Amino acid sequence: MPAIHRVEQGEFLAKIAQRYGFSDYNTIWNHPKNAPLKKKRSSPNVLNPGDILFIPDKSERQEARGTTQIHNFVASTRTVELQIVLTDISKNPVSGASGTLKVETSILKETSGGDGLISYVIPIRSEKGDLTVESERLIAGGRRIPLVIGHLNDLETEPFDPDPKKASEQRAAWRDRLNNMGFFAGYEDTDEEQFRWALEEFQCEHMKKDHSSPKAKPSGICDAETRDAMRAAYGC
Repeated sequence: MPAIHRVEQGEFLAKIAQRYGFSDYNTIWNHPKNAPLKKKRSSPNVLNPGDILFIPDKSERQEARGTTQIHNFVASTRTVELQIVLTDISKNPVSGASGTLKVETSILKETSGGDGLISYVIPIRSEKGDLTVESERLIAGGRRIPLVIGHLNDLETEPFDPDPKKASEQRAAWRDRLNNMGFFAGYEDTDEEQFRWALEEFQCEHMKKDHSSPKAKPSGICDAETRDAMRAAYGC
């Protein structure tokens, strides 16, 4: 039977698809009834709590096989790829860094490429991980980074939702990206001044505004133009 699914914090489409028995999340994402959400969200991997997904019926697949024989069927792997880009304090990619990721019961080791990208194939159900990065280009030679996987929300623009809880989630989506990119935006909603300062720094660096015009100065506002620039710079 078709179903309606309300997205909860920490869910992304591949995880939701597995829950409903779909090996390919595109079957859900490309359904016509999900077109409005697909247009609104930049990626099926970055959904927000409260988003509504239509879950279609699973289609039946038949395979013709002979009797009195053994037949092997291979199920798709329940994994996703976690990608992390490492940069130094000057925003330059950190290549050749050794990264050890502890997730679920696994310990995974990978090395970052020339673009600073380091990637891991992890179980689709993973929610928390612990990344240790070692490189001479990092402070004290390395860093330990706790990860909350799948909890990054998509960006909404101001004015935020009048509901305080939803507004807090919307601000957090901006704050998390700013912090991850090295623009310290604080950790709580009460760090309003720090948040605006960090956003202005991002606008200065990534939006190439003409500061000779008062109207073109960094605004510190989460508007559509800044959202698009943030998605481009962060990757989602």
